[in-house]
Amino acid sequence: MTGVPRSVAEHRLNVRDGYPPIWQKKKGQAPERTKAIQAEVEKLVEAGIMREVYYHDWLSNPV
Repeated sequence: MTGVPRSVAEHRLNVRDGYPPIWQKKKGQAPERTKAIQAEVEKLVEAGIMREVYYHDWLSNPV
């Protein structure tokens, strides 16, 4: 978080060194539900509540 010292708040991923990332299977949605989700996301992006962020490949499927 911006402006908060690391001694107060710091986030770390609970991963061990030397282990490769494990890819999760992509889970699909029903076509009607996908359209509704996309419309809602577009509204949130236009309102400035959400924005597109790019992550590394191994973080590409957060659940």
